[in-house]
Amino acid sequence: MAYAKQRNEPLTYSSGSVGGSSHLAGEFFSSLAGVKMLHIPYKGTGEAASSLVAGTVNAAFLDVQTLLPLVKAGRLRAIAVTGAKRLQILSDLPTVAEAGPAFAGFESGVWYGIIAPGATPTPLVSRLNAEIVKALGSAEMQKALLDVAAEPVGGTPQAFSDLIKTEIERWGAAVKRAGLVATQ
Repeated sequence: MAYAKQRNEPLTYSSGSVGGSSHLAGEFFSSLAGVKMLHIPYKGTGEAASSLVAGTVNAAFLDVQTLLPLVKAGRLRAIAVTGAKRLQILSDLPTVAEAGPAFAGFESGVWYGIIAPGATPTPLVSRLNAEIVKALGSAEMQKALLDVAAEPVGGTPQAFSDLIKTEIERWGAAVKRAGLVATQ
């Protein structure tokens, strides 16, 4: 951040889209760091990562699945993970929040979930949830997911619903702070 603050021009960061999680992570980080960073969107994470390797941009906020092969090959240097905790596959790599008090509470991660129509009967939702949690807990599934830097969580339908509500509130506030507006 000291480097960013002493520059006459803003640092640039790439993402794979406008308004996606990578874009918003960069805006959130920029606001906490107190530095202006210029967002350079690309048509997909592959192009965004390529621009970083080529030196077209200074940084990127991209998924670990895209960046890990480039980091392992020595083509990129990983600085931090954006999730709430360190990744098992990169346990030596700190989180952004570990960078200091200014970044306390920084968390930006991609998560996947399974949803059903609102009218789905509760017994069916409960049964599907139990089977999915069971599958996520299997050694085979755990290994398959961890091998691609995905960390299985599982949980209850209510916990997932609560997560979605929390994420909507958090990212809605981040969008407002950054002054982003939807355009057509």
